[in-house]
Amino acid sequence: MKKSTTKCNNFDNVANASANKGRTTEATEGLTYRFFQANSKSRNARLALLSLYAAEVKAQHKPRSILCTALLEYFYDFSSTFICFQDLKRYLPLLYRDEQEEFLVLASNHTQQSRATPEEPEDSIVSVVQSVT
Repeated sequence: MKKSTTKCNNFDNVANASANKGRTTEATEGLTYRFFQANSKSRNARLALLSLYAAEVKAQHKPRSILCTALLEYFYDFSSTFICFQDLKRYLPLLYRDEQEEFLVLASNHTQQSRATPEEPEDSIVSVVQSVT
Protein backbone atom coordinates (compact mmCIF):
# COMPACT_ATOMS: atom_id res chain seq x y z
CA MET A 1 0.00 0.00 0.00
CA LYS A 2 2.82 2.42 0.82
CA LYS A 3 4.45 1.85 -2.58
CA SER A 4 1.22 2.67 -4.44
CA THR A 5 0.74 5.86 -2.42
CA THR A 6 4.29 6.94 -3.23
CA LYS A 7 3.70 6.38 -6.96
CA CYS A 8 0.51 8.42 -6.78
CA ASN A 9 2.27 11.24 -4.92
CA ASN A 10 5.06 11.25 -7.51
CA PHE A 11 2.50 11.56 -10.29
CA ASP A 12 0.78 14.35 -8.37
CA ASN A 13 4.09 16.23 -8.24
CA VAL A 14 4.62 15.90 -12.01
CA ALA A 15 1.04 16.90 -12.85
CA ASN A 16 1.06 19.84 -10.45
CA ALA A 17 4.46 21.08 -11.61
CA SER A 18 3.29 21.14 -15.22
CA ALA A 19 0.04 22.89 -14.38
CA ASN A 20 1.59 25.39 -11.97
CA LYS A 21 4.26 26.52 -14.43
CA GLY A 22 1.54 27.40 -16.91
CA ARG A 23 2.90 24.90 -19.42
CA THR A 24 0.55 22.84 -21.42
CA THR A 25 0.22 19.42 -19.95
CA GLU A 26 0.04 17.68 -23.32
CA ALA A 27 2.97 15.38 -22.55
CA THR A 28 1.59 14.57 -19.11
CA GLU A 29 -1.89 14.05 -20.54
CA GLY A 30 -0.56 11.81 -23.29
CA LEU A 31 1.40 9.69 -20.85
CA THR A 32 -1.56 9.42 -18.49
CA TYR A 33 -4.06 8.54 -21.21
CA ARG A 34 -1.75 5.88 -22.69
CA PHE A 35 -1.22 4.41 -19.23
CA PHE A 36 -4.97 4.44 -18.61
CA GLN A 37 -5.78 2.82 -21.97
CA ALA A 38 -3.27 0.05 -21.35
CA ASN A 39 -4.50 -0.51 -17.77
CA SER A 40 -8.09 0.74 -17.68
CA LYS A 41 -9.11 -1.59 -14.84
CA SER A 42 -6.07 -0.69 -12.74
CA ARG A 43 -6.54 1.39 -9.62
CA ASN A 44 -3.17 3.06 -10.26
CA ALA A 45 -4.23 4.11 -13.76
CA ARG A 46 -7.43 5.59 -12.37
CA LEU A 47 -5.55 7.44 -9.64
CA ALA A 48 -3.15 8.85 -12.23
CA LEU A 49 -6.11 10.14 -14.22
CA LEU A 50 -7.67 11.66 -11.10
CA SER A 51 -4.35 13.34 -10.23
CA LEU A 52 -4.09 14.79 -13.71
CA TYR A 53 -7.64 16.11 -13.67
CA ALA A 54 -7.16 17.55 -10.17
CA ALA A 55 -4.03 19.42 -11.25
CA GLU A 56 -5.79 20.76 -14.33
CA VAL A 57 -8.80 21.88 -12.30
CA LYS A 58 -6.54 23.62 -9.77
CA ALA A 59 -4.75 25.42 -12.61
CA GLN A 60 -8.14 26.23 -14.16
CA HIS A 61 -7.27 24.43 -17.40
CA LYS A 62 -10.24 22.05 -17.20
CA PRO A 63 -13.79 22.38 -15.84
CA ARG A 64 -14.60 20.76 -12.51
CA SER A 65 -17.18 18.58 -14.26
CA ILE A 66 -14.43 16.42 -15.76
CA LEU A 67 -13.06 15.71 -12.28
CA CYS A 68 -16.56 15.06 -10.93
CA THR A 69 -17.25 12.51 -13.69
CA ALA A 70 -13.90 10.77 -13.11
CA LEU A 71 -14.56 10.61 -9.36
CA LEU A 72 -17.94 8.98 -9.94
CA GLU A 73 -16.48 6.45 -12.36
CA TYR A 74 -13.76 5.64 -9.84
CA PHE A 75 -16.36 5.22 -7.11
CA TYR A 76 -18.55 2.97 -9.27
CA ASP A 77 -15.60 0.68 -9.99
CA PHE A 78 -13.91 0.63 -6.58
CA SER A 79 -16.65 1.38 -4.03
CA SER A 80 -16.51 -2.18 -2.71
CA THR A 81 -12.94 -1.62 -1.51
CA PHE A 82 -12.07 0.15 1.71
CA ILE A 83 -9.27 2.14 0.11
CA CYS A 84 -11.73 3.81 -2.28
CA PHE A 85 -12.81 6.28 0.37
CA GLN A 86 -9.23 7.06 1.33
CA ASP A 87 -8.42 7.70 -2.33
CA LEU A 88 -11.39 9.98 -2.93
CA LYS A 89 -11.04 12.16 0.15
CA ARG A 90 -8.10 14.04 -1.36
CA TYR A 91 -10.13 15.05 -4.44
CA LEU A 92 -13.59 15.81 -3.08
CA PRO A 93 -12.55 19.17 -1.54
CA LEU A 94 -11.71 20.40 -5.06
CA LEU A 95 -15.40 20.28 -5.96
CA TYR A 96 -17.86 23.03 -5.16
CA ARG A 97 -20.36 22.30 -2.40
CA ASP A 98 -23.23 21.59 -4.83
CA GLU A 99 -20.98 19.20 -6.82
CA GLN A 100 -20.03 17.42 -3.60
CA GLU A 101 -23.71 17.03 -2.72
CA GLU A 102 -24.49 15.71 -6.20
CA PHE A 103 -21.60 13.25 -5.91
CA LEU A 104 -22.95 12.01 -2.57
CA VAL A 105 -26.46 11.55 -3.96
CA LEU A 106 -25.21 9.60 -6.99
CA ALA A 107 -22.81 7.54 -4.87
CA SER A 108 -25.60 6.77 -2.41
CA ASN A 109 -27.92 5.69 -5.22
CA HIS A 110 -25.21 3.45 -6.64
CA THR A 111 -24.58 1.91 -3.23
CA GLN A 112 -28.27 1.21 -2.66
CA GLN A 113 -28.58 -0.43 -6.09
CA SER A 114 -25.49 -2.54 -5.41
CA ARG A 115 -26.77 -3.91 -2.10
CA ALA A 116 -27.79 -7.53 -1.78
CA THR A 117 -31.22 -8.45 -3.09
CA PRO A 118 -33.71 -10.37 -0.89
CA GLU A 119 -32.96 -13.56 -2.84
CA GLU A 120 -29.35 -13.55 -1.72
CA PRO A 121 -28.40 -15.83 1.21
CA GLU A 122 -27.06 -12.97 3.31
CA ASP A 123 -30.52 -11.40 3.51
CA SER A 124 -32.09 -14.74 4.38
CA ILE A 125 -29.71 -15.04 7.30
CA VAL A 126 -30.46 -11.49 8.41
CA SER A 127 -34.21 -12.21 8.20
CA VAL A 128 -33.82 -15.31 10.34
CA VAL A 129 -31.72 -13.46 12.92
CA GLN A 130 -34.20 -10.57 13.05
CA SER A 131 -37.17 -12.92 13.49
CA VAL A 132 -35.44 -14.68 16.39
CA THR A 133 -34.64 -11.45 18.25
